[in-house]
Amino acid sequence: MINFNAVDTTITCVKNIKGLKIQEEKIIIVDNASPNSSGEKLKETYKNDEEVKVVLNDTNLGFAKANNIGYEISKKYKPQFIVIMNNDMKIKTANFEDALKSSFEKNNFDVLGPDVYSVKYNYHQNPQRKSNYSLKELKRMRTEYWLKVHLKFIFWIKWHVIARYFKFKEDEKKSLTLPEDTTYPLHGSFYVISRKFYESENTFFYPNTFMYMESYILHYQLLKGNKKMVYDPSIKVDHYEDVSTDTTFKDRYKKAIFTNKCMLDSCEAYINLITEGKN
Repeated sequence: MINFNAVDTTITCVKNIKGLKIQEEKIIIVDNASPNSSGEKLKETYKNDEEVKVVLNDTNLGFAKANNIGYEISKKYKPQFIVIMNNDMKIKTANFEDALKSSFEKNNFDVLGPDVYSVKYNYHQNPQRKSNYSLKELKRMRTEYWLKVHLKFIFWIKWHVIARYFKFKEDEKKSLTLPEDTTYPLHGSFYVISRKFYESENTFFYPNTFMYMESYILHYQLLKGNKKMVYDPSIKVDHYEDVSTDTTFKDRYKKAIFTNKCMLDSCEAYINLITEGKN
């Protein structure tokens, strides 16, 4: 898991994992150069805990690269499964290890996504969509985010002027109910990776994004590589969502600017990946 400015959230997540009584567990925490020294605090907290390893990045590498560091370290322990998860998650399935083994016996998956319930927005985040984004959709999104990035004064007016007199509501998010026997893009907050996948793949996430769109790129790459991604709703986790970004950006204008820039860059990276693959 990645930590960024959210030491209490990370500690709570570690306690949840330890409470599952997994036979051979190793918890890898990658601190993404937290400016509030939370990485150093975690290092001190777990210095005598052989089950927990804390890695301190010198710079903030973003979501994909930091998770890839954790993935590469985890491979050295040769586990049956590697779990890549956000630190703002709570695993609800008490017999988690047995449930993973049972699901693998049934599905022989490369990558699994569970039922991810967003506590913040009150909906189930898996599957994300019925299908991945098309190249046409991505190019349209790139144009939209380019405009948002270059017309940032609109967001300043929205959050620093209009928001004083009008409360903006979050867009309502709805759960998708789809058959389980088809591969869908699955939410990037929680993945289970089998040994057969990690023994053949050096990295997990496409490294050319900083934040956002990683799950769609992963889905695209898995399908292209004939890997099996499954959704198993019998395994359940809660997602408390946006803890690190909300901690970092108290100003909603600054958060919007950061999000729009990351989305623009990620759309560009995804488009480049697809077009390069067609050449």
